[in-house]
Amino acid sequence: MIQIAVFYKRQSKNDRVYYQGKLGSGRLLLFKNDKKESEKHPDLILYIVPENQKQEQRDQGESESERDIPF
Repeated sequence: MIQIAVFYKRQSKNDRVYYQGKLGSGRLLLFKNDKKESEKHPDLILYIVPENQKQEQRDQGESESERDIPF
């Protein structure tokens, strides 16, 4: 088995639990699928935030705690 990333449990401003990790220079966000309507739908959804997008947000003066969690 090869370890690719590790995740840390986080909580958003609106008390939503998610997991954050890092892969290369990008940030990983893992969310429970709250819109799951059947067993065929996924349980979890993984997003990748590229480094250049993180830099754009910093340039605009947004702190990580001020941004809404996607989804």
